[in-house]
Amino acid sequence: MEERQVDNINITIIGKEYHFKVKSPSDEHLYREAADSINKVYASVDASHPGLSMQDKLVVTALSMMVRGVSDNEKVSGIRSEIESLQSRTDAYLAGIED
Repeated sequence: MEERQVDNINITIIGKEYHFKVKSPSDEHLYREAADSINKVYASVDASHPGLSMQDKLVVTALSMMVRGVSDNEKVSGIRSEIESLQSRTDAYLAGIED
């Protein structure tokens, strides 16, 4: 059994460096993309709400990102339902041709 190598990476999120252990280059990519997304959303919140405390900006950032994630999940769910419907209709059509 092949043992996965764990790599240590450093990622800066909102000006602070964090250390993470990742098991693959694809995991590293996900961590870096996530950090980049956090930094961009935080920068937008920071620019549009300069009077908020850092904690409040972090809350707004987290909420904004979660709303986007929930919205994306709902879209994916709708697409899955549409695929299932199309598959059922295709199966029914093909069954009619075979008869």
